[in-house]
Amino acid sequence: MPVDELLPILGAFVVRLGIPLAVTILVTWALHCLDARWRRQAAAQQALCLGVQPPRLQPSAAPASQPCWEVKQCPPARRAACSAYQQPQIACWLTHLRRDGRLPAGCRTCPLFSRASTALPQGAD
Repeated sequence: MPVDELLPILGAFVVRLGIPLAVTILVTWALHCLDARWRRQAAAQQALCLGVQPPRLQPSAAPASQPCWEVKQCPPARRAACSAYQQPQIACWLTHLRRDGRLPAGCRTCPLFSRASTALPQGAD
């Protein structure tokens, strides 16, 4: 078989099998990278909810210089039932998040939470 006849057959073989194989490998690699990113985001979100902060999130979880019960001027009866008052070493919004699994509506408008949430990286909240 002459080389002139063999080159079109090899070219057709590359086009027929090589290109789909290369596309499959590229798509597999892209999906693997996307899966790794989603796993990192899920781990960061789970760590935030459980209070086991990744190192880059620790400054946002630090308690404020002034406790929330002083900022909101909570009466002593309300303080006794408050998880933030019982755990003053942890940010008030984080204690509610740990206990209830969600933030109370008042936390989103609170200046202590808004200060802390600006330190969170994008996509973590």
